[in-house]
Order: sequence, then structure tokens, then C-alpha cells
Amino acid sequence: MVVSSVFWLMTFTLVITYLNTKELNQIPFLLFYYFLSWVCLLMGIYTIENVNQKRTIDLELQRAEKLNVISQLAASVAHEVRNPMTSVRGFLQLLKEDEVITVTQNNYITIAIDELDHAQAIINDYLSLAKPHNEEKTLLNLSNEVKKAIELMTSFSTIFDIDIKSELEENLCIQGNRGEVKQVLINIIKNGIESMDMGGLLYVKLYKAADFVFIEIKDTGKGMTESQLKKIGTPFYTTKEKGTGIGMTITYQLIQSMRGSIRVESKLGKGTTFTITFPIKN
Repeated sequence: MVVSSVFWLMTFTLVITYLNTKELNQIPFLLFYYFLSWVCLLMGIYTIENVNQKRTIDLELQRAEKLNVISQLAASVAHEVRNPMTSVRGFLQLLKEDEVITVTQNNYITIAIDELDHAQAIINDYLSLAKPHNEEKTLLNLSNEVKKAIELMTSFSTIFDIDIKSELEENLCIQGNRGEVKQVLINIIKNGIESMDMGGLLYVKLYKAADFVFIEIKDTGKGMTESQLKKIGTPFYTTKEKGTGIGMTITYQLIQSMRGSIRVESKLGKGTTFTITFPIKN
């Protein structure tokens, strides 16, 4: 529409010029020529848009196929791994309570239990990929959920000397699942805090525009390059040293299951902004 408007504005300007110079015999040919040019221009734009749309669909299909393979693998392997880990942790706990062991041995056992718990958390992340997100959706006050998530993460941000500022509109409701919304918010806020060194600012904004609710979570951290931005949300990709890349994948899944969308903007050295969009529920 924009291209057509500019094109015909130029055309009619030229027609008016011919009218002013009394060259009326040139006008029919001019209109016919520019009409054909306009049709060819629209065909070119239509072709480009179709190619871009097809490429986007292909990328989504590849991502979905990769995610499906990972989900099946996670479901088949995770349960087999958890059983022996649970047994090992139980025996270590019994050893820890034994009065015969030394303090050094007790410390070693504590480290082993902590590492097993860490492995258990990773396995739970993989199982979250395999679990279908079809929980019942209810009317949810998103304003209250964002407040609770900020309160929950305030103590964590204090450890890193990071301030969390918020600007939240009241009584904005969506159709969603409370647990899923909480997981999405905590994942993104936690990533934002961890992306900053000691000291920084995390800004959370919740507002309504048209028929949608927007949540903006902006940090002043390290930021990402264009290549990193393209990969974010894909399985196993992470910019953190000790991350697995599963958390953001699950976050994307949960947002999509609630008919939402997510957009990420970032500049290296200047921070990252996550914008989550949900259809509003009156």
C-alpha cells in the first residue's frame, strides 16, 4: 500500500505537469505505461514477500522438527537416568548421616549430592520439552503475576547489586496458565540479571495497546550480536557459560501455547530487550 501510494502520487504529479503544459496527447500513453509498471512492481513485491514467507515457514519447520526429535529423546532417556540417580542420592544421604565418616568425607558427599541435584534439574528441563503444554487456560490477571515475579526475583537481583524498576498498568488480563506465565517471566528476568556484571538496571514495563498486552523486559547487560539473536530460542544454544540452552526454548514454547509471541532486540554492549505479546482478555 505504501509503495502503491508513493508510485501513484508520482504518476499523478506527472499528469498534472502535462495538463499544465497542454500536452494532453501524452497522458493516455503515460497512464498506460505507468499502470503496467505498477502491475509489474506489485508482482515483484508479491514474489519477494512469498519467498520471505516460505523461508520463514521452512525455518519454523526445521526448528519444530529438531525440537520434536529432542523431545522424544528426552522422554525416552530421562526416565531411565533418573531412577539410578535417585538411588545413588539416597545412599549418599544415608552415608552423610553416618557418624563414622570424617568431616572431609562429609564435605565430599555434600558436593556429590549437590551435583546430582544439578543434574536432576537439567533432566527436568529436558522433560519439560517433552511434556505437551496443554494445561487448562483460565482468565489470568497478568498485572498481578508480573508483580509477583518481580518480588520473587528481587532478592536474587540484590546479590548482583542490580535494581529492578517497573512500570505496570493495572488489571490487564489474558487467557493463560499461572504456572507457565510465572516460568516465562522468571526465565527471562533471571537471564537479564545474569547478563549483567555487578551493578546494573533491569526495567520491566507492562502496558496495553489495541487488543494486546505487552511485557517489555530490558537489561543493561552485555547484549548480543546479530548471529546470536538469530539462534536464541533454539535448543542447546546459550550465551551463558553454564547454561544448557533449554530454558529459553521452553520459554518460547510456553508463550506460543498461550497464543503469544516474543521479539528480541539487542545491541552488543548495550543490553537486550525482550518484548512479549499476548492477546488481551476483557
